[in-house]
Amino acid sequence: MRRIAVAVGLWGLALVSHAQLTPAERQGLTDTLYIGNMTLRDLDLHPVYPADPLRFPAIQEAASQPLKAVDSLMALHATSSSRSVAQLLGHLRTKIFGDPEGFEAENSPEISFPEEVPDALRPSLKRLLVSLHYANECVKQGTANLSPEERRTLIEGLPRWATGQPSIKFEFVKQPMPSRATLLALLAKCDLKWIRYGAQFLAQDVQEELPRLRDLASQIKLDQPLKVSINGTVVEIGGTGNDLHDSTDAALCIDFGGNDRYVGRYGAGVGYASLLIDVAGDDVYDVPDLSIGASVLGIGLAYDLGGNDTFRSRSLAFGSGLAGVGVLLKDDGSDLYESGALAQGFGFFGIGMLLDTKGDDHYSLGFMGQGAGRTQGVGWLIDKAGRDTYRSGGLIQSSLDPEWFDSKAQGWGGGESDLAGGMGLLTELAGDDVYVGGVGCQAAASDFSVGSLFDQSGADSYTASREAQACASRYSGAYLFDLAGGDNYLLRAGNGHAFGHDASAAVLLDRSGADVYAGQGDRPGVANANGMAIFLDAAGEDQYMGPPAVGNPARGSGSLAVFCDLAGMDDYADGLDNGQATAGTKWSVAYDAISYAPKPPPLDPNAPTGPPKPGSKSIQGDAEMEALLERAANGAPDVAGKALDELIAIGEPAVKWMLAKKLSTATPGQLRAIAWVAREVGGLAKKDVVTEIASPEDKRALNAILICQDAGIAEAAGSLLPALKRPVLRSVAIRTAGVLQAKECVPELLNLLSGETQSGALVSLAQIGDIRAYEKLEPFAQSEDLVDRKATIDFLGQFPDRALVTAQPLVESPSERSARIGIEILGAAGSPEALALIGKALSDPRRGVKIQAMLALDGRCPKEFRSELTELRKSVDPLVAAVAKRVDPGR
Repeated sequence: MRRIAVAVGLWGLALVSHAQLTPAERQGLTDTLYIGNMTLRDLDLHPVYPADPLRFPAIQEAASQPLKAVDSLMALHATSSSRSVAQLLGHLRTKIFGDPEGFEAENSPEISFPEEVPDALRPSLKRLLVSLHYANECVKQGTANLSPEERRTLIEGLPRWATGQPSIKFEFVKQPMPSRATLLALLAKCDLKWIRYGAQFLAQDVQEELPRLRDLASQIKLDQPLKVSINGTVVEIGGTGNDLHDSTDAALCIDFGGNDRYVGRYGAGVGYASLLIDVAGDDVYDVPDLSIGASVLGIGLAYDLGGNDTFRSRSLAFGSGLAGVGVLLKDDGSDLYESGALAQGFGFFGIGMLLDTKGDDHYSLGFMGQGAGRTQGVGWLIDKAGRDTYRSGGLIQSSLDPEWFDSKAQGWGGGESDLAGGMGLLTELAGDDVYVGGVGCQAAASDFSVGSLFDQSGADSYTASREAQACASRYSGAYLFDLAGGDNYLLRAGNGHAFGHDASAAVLLDRSGADVYAGQGDRPGVANANGMAIFLDAAGEDQYMGPPAVGNPARGSGSLAVFCDLAGMDDYADGLDNGQATAGTKWSVAYDAISYAPKPPPLDPNAPTGPPKPGSKSIQGDAEMEALLERAANGAPDVAGKALDELIAIGEPAVKWMLAKKLSTATPGQLRAIAWVAREVGGLAKKDVVTEIASPEDKRALNAILICQDAGIAEAAGSLLPALKRPVLRSVAIRTAGVLQAKECVPELLNLLSGETQSGALVSLAQIGDIRAYEKLEPFAQSEDLVDRKATIDFLGQFPDRALVTAQPLVESPSERSARIGIEILGAAGSPEALALIGKALSDPRRGVKIQAMLALDGRCPKEFRSELTELRKSVDPLVAAVAKRVDPGR
């Protein structure tokens, strides 16, 4: 019996010096937040995430606790410099997937060798065959509940589900595409932790045998590859000559040298475990789909130990794991990698890893890979040294612009609107590197996912179209770390350079070097829809094209944008200058220490002018209406616009049809389309939606509330009160009550000011602005929770006279924090009396109070205090002077 011990893993790693924020970087963030009366604690936002058993805990951490995630992810990237494949698989298996530490291995089978197998090779070969046998037993254990037909359904269905692109074909696929529900049901019958463990077990034995195999190379004398069956396992052995390997059934292939050519399927686990080891030579891999370190519901490991090699494949290759584990280790040499899709480090319900140890390498990919993870998957590309080039895109045209291509690569994670995604990691440890991509790359994530790119050294160039270079949306985390060198960051059309959208966190850390950040509509550090963006450049003389730190209000609350440049004489085109600081009312703050607008479609001269008239078009059959709604929900902007106009022209019958046929199952895109049409049609269409709020079917009622929220259907206000009392509907009803300013709901919202409903209720009460809530909300002005505190301040400011009474004792408090909160309340009130009280605070000896007063008086300082404010530009305190230089006293 044998038990594998797992090395210390992932989040539990002792952090090396460069694998965490430095004290100076942490202090810089502290100072920047201080300007906005915030602390590092305020970076931990806690949105209510939809429950999903498939979501990794690390994803939630990355989306809501950025400082903790920064240290965790940097430590993970840094471990790749010294860990073996087996150790890295152990980290991922136990710390990301939550698998047990180890399993008991069964007794070894007896191995009988045919006489033609070289004697010198037999001890190593025996160990590898025993390990393969156990790995296969793990695969069988993990898929024991599947019938052969069900296993085949997954093998053919998972790759197509992963890409979501019918134009991408796989040569082994023959069956019709099964539904997502069918595939999920079959996956639920699997126990994939067994496959992950079997892969680590096999990788550990391979790692220990590699030195012996290198030493054996000169003893293996074969004129041509030897192919034999050993205990039912097909084994192929090549000598030191230039061999052709074209088999598709070899579970174990070892080649000891020569410039070889591979055109078959090796190191590919398709329902079983498979292993390839090439010891030396300049080799060419020109392989079909699913080969060379790839798996679907199995284990595929490939090791090439030297030479300048060429790797070409269609899809599913070079480190691709779908409901399994696929790994390619390439040691030494300058190599070329070219793939279609799902390659070069891609994981989907499994692990895909490509590890290249050295050499000047070129990576080219059509779509989805180079460190990309989908649902329950981790895709990881690691390159340890060399001047490398990464290119992705060119296969799938982007719906955003016909001139762009989707990448979904180079540290990309993605899920679906109702299904968690995975983790995509690209780790580059040394060299001057070039990254080129399209839409969705270079640390990008969407739909409950994580995307991260880590470049440890070198002068690098990053170029992408959009949604790249630290861009996160919809409950995700995107983290780009570049730790050394003068780098160029270019975005063709924005949404990057730390862009956090919809309860997501985006972090860009550039530690040193003279850097350039540029792009159409570029603004480093943008937060939308209650997202978070942290942009931190720690050193170097940098150039910024756009004004930094934009926190856009949303859903009655704010979005947190933080920009911090800690050193160097920098060049700003707009919005900031050296030694300046600024803060916005909706949680943006920028400090230098000593929106994208989509391109409008071309006008159609034949297009009708003016909005469509409801009722001017007859309703169509179910099939036509289905197609129309699909275009409205998921089409390109011009296609969706035309479909929406058609639905509006049909009028109330279209809304009734959509509610009857789709309300229970509508996707987020369909809900947005229904809301748009209902708002534009108005009248009875709005009433139809409101009626559905009372539906006893929770999903129908929930979606009806979401439509009312999106469409701003004020008529729904009275129907929200009973919805607030239904637990399943409560959180959405709370948010909608605020959006619709439903005063009828105020008493019930006041009863919800505790527990998980507290923040939502506070935000909604602030939006409604009803005086009845004043007394109960007043204490929340000093809450430790950023969302609660800011919502309360917004609320109190709506009642200037009472706000004066609340704020004055706070301003006079010996606590600096309380005094600053008092000034925030006065600033929200904005009355002449409030501004006069703030003006007096300019002479307060506490620097935080001075800073808060200046921010509150920006553009509206009473005349009697203007000279005092401008005098603060000469302050010896660098933070006070930085803010004063940026504040406009007013005219």
